[in-house]
Formats: sequence, structure tokens, C-alpha cells
Amino acid sequence: MRKLIVLLLALVLTACGVAPTPAPTPLPPPTAAPPEVVVVTVVVPATPMPQPTQEPPTPAPQVIVVTATPEAPQPAAPAAPAGGPIALPDDLGGGFFKNITISGDTIKLRCEPSSITFTATALNPYIVSVELWYRMEDQQGTWVTEWKNRGAMQTDNNGNFTLTFQVMDIHPDLRYYEKAWMDFQLVGLNKQNEPVGRSQKIVKQITYFKECK
Repeated sequence: MRKLIVLLLALVLTACGVAPTPAPTPLPPPTAAPPEVVVVTVVVPATPMPQPTQEPPTPAPQVIVVTATPEAPQPAAPAAPAGGPIALPDDLGGGFFKNITISGDTIKLRCEPSSITFTATALNPYIVSVELWYRMEDQQGTWVTEWKNRGAMQTDNNGNFTLTFQVMDIHPDLRYYEKAWMDFQLVGLNKQNEPVGRSQKIVKQITYFKECK
């Protein structure tokens, strides 16, 4: 019995010591490379909203229809009589005269009209008399004469003055112009015959003709 046990142990130890280690089974060769995963980041730009090509429509304005009853036509102002006085601007009075008028804008040596009437109202109470001075300014050249004193104007003692200027009142030395402006100026005097104030030099308002035109 003991021999049987020893024999079995020997067999077991022999089997354990000489039994060949089985070779590892080789792995099968790879059939294909594993796929490479590529991650691509794509930036997509935001698409701008299209701008309107036209302005927003403007609301149509409201149309208000008003029916008015026409008024009766006003009567026309009566026309000034032909050849009436010509009123000059008050600022030509220089602050000393107003209501300056001339009866016409032409004076002729050999034809009518051969006179012009001047009127003016003094604004300064110390002006008791007014002298009219004049000069001739050639319209066909550059000559201008010196000032001449026509004399005192008539007064109504209420500050109003008038003078009728005849063509023959023009100094003989100043009548030879064929066509000229007759400029004038008013000079206000006090009781001592001293100048108180003057109008502006009123120029190119009156035309002098030597011949009939």
C-alpha cells in the first residue's frame, strides 16, 4: 500500500515537472489600421440681417378741406393824380425835416416843366426859416458844381415851408449842361439866422434838361 502511494506521488511529480508549457497562441495580424478620429472646429460667421432698402413709408398727411366764403372785394384806392407831388423818404430829412416833396422829377430850360415846387416840415421848433441849396451834377460826365443858395422858402409859421423853383433860378454858369441831376439840400435856421440842422444831400431825384426831350 505504501509503495502504491509513493508510486502515485512520483507520477504526479513527474507530470508536473516535465509537462511542457503550451506556447502562447499568436494574435492574428491586424487587418487594418484603426481609424483616426479628427475633430475639426468650424466657425460659422453669423449672417447679418439684411437692411431695409427703403425708408419706412411716411404716413399720408391729413388733408383738411376748408371752404371759405369769399369776402366782398375792397374798393381800390383812388389813384394819385398825374403830375402829383412826389414824396421823398423821411430819413432824407436828416432828423430835422419830414414830409419833403417835389412836384416833379424833371425841369427843362427851353420847355415845360420849367419849375418845381418843394415842400417840407421842420421837426425842430427852433427852425424858423429854411434855405434851399442846389448844385448840378453832369449825367454825361464827371463834373459836379459847387452849391448855390436859392434863398429862403416861404413859411406858414407852423413849421411848414414851400418854394417854387424856376428854371431861370439856376445860375447862368450852371445851365450849359445838356442833361444833369439837380441835387438839393435844406438848411434850417433859427431867429439869429444861424444853422440849426440840415437835411441830407438829396441827389439824383431831379433831372435837368437844357433842350426839349
